[in-house]
Amino acid sequence: MGLGRFLLPAMALGPFVASHPAGELSQLDRSLPEADAISLPEIVLMDDETGDHLQTIDISVTHTLEPTTDATPQPQGQGSKGAAGSLPDKPHDVQPAASSMGNGTKPAPTKQFNIAYAPYRADHGCKSQDEIDNDVQHLSKYYSTLRIYGTDCDQVAKVVKAARASEMNVFAGIWDPKDIENEIKLIQEGVDGNWGIIQFVSVGNELVNSGQATASDMAGAVAEARSRLREAGYQGPVVTVDTFGAYQRNKELGEASDHCTINAHAYFDKEISSPDAGQWLKNTVNDVRNSCPQSKKVIVTETGWPSQGDSNGLAAPGMDEQAAAISSIRQHFAQDPSQVFFFSAFNDLWKSPGNLNTEQYWGINNHTA
Repeated sequence: MGLGRFLLPAMALGPFVASHPAGELSQLDRSLPEADAISLPEIVLMDDETGDHLQTIDISVTHTLEPTTDATPQPQGQGSKGAAGSLPDKPHDVQPAASSMGNGTKPAPTKQFNIAYAPYRADHGCKSQDEIDNDVQHLSKYYSTLRIYGTDCDQVAKVVKAARASEMNVFAGIWDPKDIENEIKLIQEGVDGNWGIIQFVSVGNELVNSGQATASDMAGAVAEARSRLREAGYQGPVVTVDTFGAYQRNKELGEASDHCTINAHAYFDKEISSPDAGQWLKNTVNDVRNSCPQSKKVIVTETGWPSQGDSNGLAAPGMDEQAAAISSIRQHFAQDPSQVFFFSAFNDLWKSPGNLNTEQYWGINNHTA
């Protein structure tokens, strides 16, 4: 259903814009044939004593709702999905304090969610700087921080350059915990002294859930990475990302990480349909919070819904279903969107289909790989 046009009193301008960030509006209708708009009128100034007309000020603001379709990304980065979340494939809103959300030198845009991004083409090739610039410019309209997963394809330097130009932040990743020293060197070279743009650095993605590492392994890797990153000049959070189940079963992950960073997808719960994705995620975050050290935040580093593939019980993929799930998540996390990273920016056409044939179709923006 298109939004059409709404004429609001001038006094409503502030709260209306504040409560409808660009990213939220862009997700309300995936079937818009053209751009719809929301228009706000003018202010008429009158003399209080005489009632004479003094001036008419045009404050019209048009918010274009861009139609969204499927789109791009990962040889090293994002993982493939499994029963508990995404398994590795390979082989903002408020300005953060230095102690909790990055170095604190660069504020994130107000009231926006975040997005996972992988700079790969459908043919498994690396995207060029121009391609990444275009992607990031598009994503910056709707999201505050980009999550990347590794260091191949010179992605740190390319993404940091694009993010800086589009006033976004970056969640960087060390893909291989056995290659921490080399990957940190690549991150250090990529940021080129601009550590303030880095909100988080992760070590690994769902390695405990997949059985590729133990919780003790990852705790040691996080400690090593943190030490080396401090020497390199980064003072922000260092974490390991895993599924919500892995964090609940292994308290050592939460103790080692500066925050409890979880991947959580309602689609993999057979009892959940897409309109209930937001409540499911809220409940999941609360459950993890109970097993996470009180001083640490729970950050959702992946959540989304596939637009194509096989049904998983009540969880059916599809464009409408994806839109319903994303809308539900937005509603349930509207007060704290900086804690959520949607998965993912674009369809991952370089991946294999996976056991539910959904792996390539989690993208929620209108680009292609």
